[in-house]
Amino acid sequence: MNKSQIAVGATIIALSLVVGLQAGKMSRSDAAAAREALPDSTATIELTTQEGDLVRVQPSTLPPPGPQDFTEIAQRITAGRAPMTYLDEILASRGDHIARWVDRRYNPITVWVQRKPDVTDFWPDYPNLARDAFSIWSNAGIPVRFLFVDDSASAEVRLRWVERFPDTAAGKTFWARDLNWWIVGGDIEVALHSAVGETYDRDAVHAIALHEVGHLIGLDHSSSPGSIMAPRVHTLRLSPEDLRTAKLLYQLPPGLVRDTTR
Repeated sequence: MNKSQIAVGATIIALSLVVGLQAGKMSRSDAAAAREALPDSTATIELTTQEGDLVRVQPSTLPPPGPQDFTEIAQRITAGRAPMTYLDEILASRGDHIARWVDRRYNPITVWVQRKPDVTDFWPDYPNLARDAFSIWSNAGIPVRFLFVDDSASAEVRLRWVERFPDTAAGKTFWARDLNWWIVGGDIEVALHSAVGETYDRDAVHAIALHEVGHLIGLDHSSSPGSIMAPRVHTLRLSPEDLRTAKLLYQLPPGLVRDTTR
């Protein structure tokens, strides 16, 4: 098995999900810089994190989450670890910050999925595979719903198909957040071929989309090989750990969740 192959059951799928998440891994100093750079809350800025990722920080009209009770938050996190989640891995990659959407059960996030890209090996049912990935996450016990729209300009989230990436990535998610760490938009790119030209089959395309939508809702990579959020995916469905982590994420407020003054 070469480095771009993963196992799904007894089937080998050429897939390497080394995802270019461009909105995570921001340190506390990065967050402070963002606040200073937006004194009037009217501009959109881009920051480079310690890992070299690009972060889009923009103003929004969403309310702040309120005063953070770090003791109460710590109790929620501790309770959520049994059974296990990978929330600690998310916090480690983001300087103890949580990024997530505000409750969107009654005001669904608008999503545009590209229907007719000029990409080889694209099949007409691929947009349905992508929509199914959004639906699976919206049924994962989190307060987020999605509404598919035909106008890309008005959509909060856009999913496009690309031939390939120059690196080992099979998909990339770029999301934007406000100063309070509410996610306010995003763009997903799904490749149909590996960097060396191998064509991804339908199962692989579906797995890529599931992984990317996981990033869109605020998850980062998991070290568990059975997770859809593993850097290299070995599954076609959400694991119990994925479900528990997503639920715990949405029980916590956005922003800094640990007291850094002690």
